[in-house]
Amino acid sequence: MIFVGIYCPLEELERREKARGDRKPGQARIQFEQVHAQALYDVKVDTSMLSPDACAARVVSYMQSEHDISAFAQLRELHLP
Repeated sequence: MIFVGIYCPLEELERREKARGDRKPGQARIQFEQVHAQALYDVKVDTSMLSPDACAARVVSYMQSEHDISAFAQLRELHLP
């Protein structure tokens, strides 16, 4: 299991929120800080800089590489007695 952090600048999130028209205005701003509160990820992507295919390729590339400690294991260690 891996944790993927999906990022986007607040300004772009607000632009997307307005363009969709199905979101309560200000929702992106309110959620912006909370979304990444745990802030431990195995791989991060920025949807304002990368296409969906490029984001997926980055995740797949990470999954195919070797890593010792996952974000999931780190979180488990932090929260277990």
